[in-house]
Amino acid sequence: MPEYGELLQHPFGLQSKYKRPLYPLARTPEKVGIPFTSGLMTKAENGSAGALVSTAELTREFLEAARYGDLEDVKAMVAQGVRLDSLDEQGRTALHMASANGHLDVVQYLISQGADVNAKNAEDNTPLHYAALNCHIPVLQELIVKGSDAAALNKHDRSPLDEALGRNNLAVVEAINAAAVTQSLSSNAISTIDMGGDDE
Repeated sequence: MPEYGELLQHPFGLQSKYKRPLYPLARTPEKVGIPFTSGLMTKAENGSAGALVSTAELTREFLEAARYGDLEDVKAMVAQGVRLDSLDEQGRTALHMASANGHLDVVQYLISQGADVNAKNAEDNTPLHYAALNCHIPVLQELIVKGSDAAALNKHDRSPLDEALGRNNLAVVEAINAAAVTQSLSSNAISTIDMGGDDE
């Protein structure tokens, strides 16, 4: 007979396609961004009749799909109702994961679905902190243009710009500054158009 730990770690005998074992019952639903009232089990949409998959398991797979840039899986799980603001044990969202790993297509999709570009993890890092730290220029440009706060401070009083400076990456510093200027000019142009529209 398997020990309790083995049952907890592999309650359905499933393995993640992202090379990490699934632990669907190891954490409370609240810690992975699922409201307790939503229930712990949902029917799988993978074609296996009657298969049950925990929402915690779907959330974990969603975050892993974003981390590894699997846009098709990310879209499928959003269609299944996985919440965009689902969190891992460190408070990271799918947008944090995709940004940290430079997956621009996943970042764009998540933002188009309403993901919070200024979401903070347990250390108050935003997706932009991760994109800057890992030198993913197209991702950080997208985040800033879509409203990410380039001056947001984490718990160590470091902004995304500080993270780039700490790595002495001038290309990232220039990209952050250029994207912030573009975003600011774009916002000002929209405000000017809104204010000037009464001349008819």
